[in-house]
Amino acid sequence: FVLRMNNWIRWSCIWLVSGISLSATAQPHDAIQSAYDRFLPQWQKAVKKASITGVSWAVFTVDTILYADGWGHANKALKIDATPTTPYRIGSITKLFTATLALQHTLDSHWSMGTTWDTLLPDTEVRSLYPNASPITLRHLLSHQSGLPSDILKGAFTTYPNEPDRLLKQLPKTYLILPPGKMTVYSNIAYTALGLALERATDTSYAALLQRHITDPLGLTHTTLHADSILTKAYNEKGRAAAEPFIRDIPAGGLYSTVIDIASFAQSWMSHTILPAALVEEAWQAQNHSLPLDLELEQGLGWQIRQWGSAGKVVWRNGANRYYRSMLALSPDLQPGIVMLSNDIRSEPLLSLAFQFLDLVGQEAGLRPKQSRNQWVPDELPTIDLPASLLATYTGTYIMPGYRFKITLQNDKLKARMPGTTFTLIPVDSHLFYPVSRSWIFFTKAEKSTLLSFQE
Repeated sequence: FVLRMNNWIRWSCIWLVSGISLSATAQPHDAIQSAYDRFLPQWQKAVKKASITGVSWAVFTVDTILYADGWGHANKALKIDATPTTPYRIGSITKLFTATLALQHTLDSHWSMGTTWDTLLPDTEVRSLYPNASPITLRHLLSHQSGLPSDILKGAFTTYPNEPDRLLKQLPKTYLILPPGKMTVYSNIAYTALGLALERATDTSYAALLQRHITDPLGLTHTTLHADSILTKAYNEKGRAAAEPFIRDIPAGGLYSTVIDIASFAQSWMSHTILPAALVEEAWQAQNHSLPLDLELEQGLGWQIRQWGSAGKVVWRNGANRYYRSMLALSPDLQPGIVMLSNDIRSEPLLSLAFQFLDLVGQEAGLRPKQSRNQWVPDELPTIDLPASLLATYTGTYIMPGYRFKITLQNDKLKARMPGTTFTLIPVDSHLFYPVSRSWIFFTKAEKSTLLSFQE
């Protein structure tokens, strides 16, 4: 049954998850229940204050969905409520599905973590300014160490469904921004290329692979690439309905799903039903501890990793389309997980509260916060002086996904301006800068252009 309280929807029913019948009377772990009781009022207050159009969320353990709720509307015009079964665009959480397919393929094929680009995508070359660099491997693609750019904007957004294989025509014109295996630089292009490699290796479409190996076996009935029957609408910064563009890079961010399906998918990782325990463990281990320039960033295979308060180790993945926002986070040690999906761009800062919930679980379990890995603190960076003539070559306006990034030269220092902030770029190398915002700026010269990569 559904009980409505001031537009909040509390679902009390029996969920069938991964073939397991969950008793409606089953009691969640005391720590999780106490944490949720503390978290829910804060979450409700934040959602109301931000006037979020629609958001759904679910809290789960390895075999049970404990709470599943919705707030607001999936479609205001049609008066469709946001519920745990509302389909949303999930953005980069799609990468976890692509990573799962790739890891599964290593079990029954000639693929391994060391399989190189020329095997994954034969006859598809990428330009490089690094002649002595190591080849791109499957591990590099999964862990964002391929050196491929974050995006290729031409053809990335369309008003009609676009096929990812169109990227094959653009890759030969694309330059690596870094040598493979040298630094983690987030790349949608890497995951789209990975999806294309899976299609070629299996002679099967990405959609069919997804259905055959993930959605059908797990019973994920609302996870799809197709939006024909989906009535959920997106909402912009003013809370008005807006057209969400289609994207070319489907394996990187093109799926629709629900919080129930995402929770069930995450449970299949936690229970080792979708992948063997050894592969799950490897995916949840940082792949970049040997890369000093990554500082405290920890990147797994598909998953991101962080130490967070009393929760300790958290594996997570967020997502952002033009207006939709998503977050999935779980604690391998404490076992709880939480997923949040929204059709409102204004929800983005709220989704980080998922980490707060996991921290509360740790607190209720009596755990103390753990120290984060502090591999190389910013104060120790070996900064250098560069001539103004070289700095001037980096000035100009750079097009980034969704906004412009302007760099100017002021008093022999590079100043970077992006929406909402301006900061100085501190040179560490002739083409590598460390902004005050604790992010990295890379410049790569390519023919008559300068390419910029922005890595948080």
